[in-house]
Amino acid sequence: MDAIAKINDPQCELLLLLSCTGISRLYFTMRTCPPRFFEFAQRSFDVAFRSSLERVVTASGTGFSDWQWKLATLPYSFGGLGVYSAGDVLNYAFLASRLQSADLQTKLLRHTGIVSPGSIFDDALSVFNTSIETDLLSNPSEITAFKIMKKIADIYFTRVTKNVESIFSLSSRHMALCTSQKEDHTFDCLRTVPISGLGKTMNGKTYRCVMCYRLGIPLFSCSKPCSACSNVFAWDIYGDHAVSCVGIIGIKHRHNVVRDTLVDICYHSGISAGKEVDIGLDRGRDKPLRLADILLYSWDGGLYVCVDLTRSSPLTQTGMVDFVPGRAVIDVTQCKRGKYMDMCAATGYGFILFSFSSVGELEADVVTLLKRVWKFSIT
Repeated sequence: MDAIAKINDPQCELLLLLSCTGISRLYFTMRTCPPRFFEFAQRSFDVAFRSSLERVVTASGTGFSDWQWKLATLPYSFGGLGVYSAGDVLNYAFLASRLQSADLQTKLLRHTGIVSPGSIFDDALSVFNTSIETDLLSNPSEITAFKIMKKIADIYFTRVTKNVESIFSLSSRHMALCTSQKEDHTFDCLRTVPISGLGKTMNGKTYRCVMCYRLGIPLFSCSKPCSACSNVFAWDIYGDHAVSCVGIIGIKHRHNVVRDTLVDICYHSGISAGKEVDIGLDRGRDKPLRLADILLYSWDGGLYVCVDLTRSSPLTQTGMVDFVPGRAVIDVTQCKRGKYMDMCAATGYGFILFSFSSVGELEADVVTLLKRVWKFSIT
């Protein structure tokens, strides 16, 4: 972990932490070691690991508290960064490993008279059932060798996330953040490999801002007027406005980054596409409409299709009332379709809305579009 820090690139450092201290390495170390024999080594490992992860996220700055540590070390599907602490893995890796090989051991030892899994296994099972408040082997038929590690891990982390709110006294925004990041595709960006030769990289400061946003670490100490548009947004210490302001000079707006990347992907996939295309929607209107973000030529049975990119944030103050994950992108989609679809159809164009949120949620049509683009790229 000390050697990884010498790279001085937080995105590459996190990818290496995922690879070198990921779940497979920890499983290999702990699968044959009873938990009670591993506690001291686990504590030493996690102290060093937390320090390394804090350096990746905040450059050893403030804000990386016990809550951020717990959220970061959850699996992707539970809203985390996919890096695992030894303290968590210790609770179930040994049990899962023994259960995976239970059938084989039974066959090998069938003539010896040994039928019990042993006191070490029984002790570990008892500790697990007590701490998670479950009865893991109450129905042995549910515990099969196939994906047993994943099943037990899901049982463990489901219980952990249920206890999070009471342990850390989280705000409604933090709970919404954690819930939103469990949605499909919200963690895809974390597994992206930077390619400097193609210009697909992110500078360290920007990447750390993204990590702080995902972990609920304030980017600002207090609410101040935006330096680009002069508007004041209450409680924007987490950067909900800052990460999307179109007035910032010298930094490409996230909306435009997504647009340019999608156009670039289309080009390399052999799809004819243009950006910022005037399709004449503002004719006869007092207030002109903006240009189509992307125009796909002969996309749908010869029909030209406009793609409108829209970014939303589910974590604004207005979004905290009766919060439902994914609702932000759905609401924006319905609004934009009502505004543009009929106008596009009247001028002979199709319409697709590319709606995504600040935490990476994607509307259903976006997934369909990307899958179709992917098929073009492999044919």
